[in-house]
Amino acid sequence: MKKAASSHMGVQTFSSSGVGQNMTGEDRNGRMQHSPAIALMLVEARYERIHAALMLAVTACALGQRVILFGMGSGTRAFCKDWSGLEESEREAGRLEAGVAGIETLREALFEFDEASFHVCDSGIRSMKISEDQLCDAVTVIGLPGFLELSQGARLAVF
Repeated sequence: MKKAASSHMGVQTFSSSGVGQNMTGEDRNGRMQHSPAIALMLVEARYERIHAALMLAVTACALGQRVILFGMGSGTRAFCKDWSGLEESEREAGRLEAGVAGIETLREALFEFDEASFHVCDSGIRSMKISEDQLCDAVTVIGLPGFLELSQGARLAVF
């Protein structure tokens, strides 16, 4: 069972489309303001880019923000049980030595948040020769149209 993040920053709500919104406070007229979900596209398998995306995702989820992660092309490797195929994966040791959460820790944390959802592109895993059984359990395979539907109205960042 995933847990929902609680935060003094706001209350988690969900729109009819299923995309989460974070109520972040009141505007000048006393109405609650909403922050759209964040959609993160991981399109490269470089360690630094994947680590940055996961750091952003964990931070956003911890603050009650809804995060949609989507792997395309080589970025699908970040969603595999064995992520050692990432370029420059040896950089993990430096992170851990510095006391910074590494990729495995960040992924485990994300899998615990209700605010996070994980998807990979169906054509991406085929082109990278990744089978569905190599993917983490929480990951769903969808097409690009499915991602666009899930992330409608979300802020988009590409890593």
